[in-house]
Amino acid sequence: MDVFEAIKGRRTIRHFTEKPVPEDIFKKIIDAARWAPSACNRQGWRFIVIKNKEQIEKLEKAGTVYFLKRIPLPILVLYDKRTDNTAYQDHIQSASAAIQNMFLAAHSLGLGMVWCDNLPSKRYIRKLFKIPWHYDIISLSGLGYYNKEDLPKALPRKKNIEELYCYDYWSLNEEVPGRLNLKLRTKKFLRGTYHSMPLFIKKYLHPIAKRFEKKFDPKDTGEI
Repeated sequence: MDVFEAIKGRRTIRHFTEKPVPEDIFKKIIDAARWAPSACNRQGWRFIVIKNKEQIEKLEKAGTVYFLKRIPLPILVLYDKRTDNTAYQDHIQSASAAIQNMFLAAHSLGLGMVWCDNLPSKRYIRKLFKIPWHYDIISLSGLGYYNKEDLPKALPRKKNIEELYCYDYWSLNEEVPGRLNLKLRTKKFLRGTYHSMPLFIKKYLHPIAKRFEKKFDPKDTGEI
């Protein structure tokens, strides 16, 4: 598959079939991840392939993406956060490059993936999966087979190419937002408060949180 064909043909998949993902297939996808570029060639990626359904149940009860239980094979993506380049968070850049490789490899093999970052607190996930302190939890990537006839349509790009770049210094014609964004600050506060709540309280707020979660698939507009 041509690389540009893979980039433009790839879709984020949130509805999967029940067909299991063979070990040799997900190993190929993790192999693609380890060939991604990484800052200072540290290659600090680590992956937890979640096959135990009880672990998924615990994640779901702690508050996470509404489609988590649909994912045939969830994979936690971790990266060694011991870096002196904290200003640019190079460990997140390296992990993101690996995840993109996984998406393209999965697409070329006829599978779909979804990138999940609406998860419980990192402290909770770290404890649940016994993750050492020096690995940062970057995302949960879902992998599985899907119905090709039900492939989501490509969402239009929000900007054309000429609106995305300029030469030598900033000269793009777009409005600079104000620093005081009350809506965003409120959402950040509410998200942080929700994540810090104990589970026995969070379970009552879980249905409310799911109603406010953004959904892209028209089939998910009803009750989850």
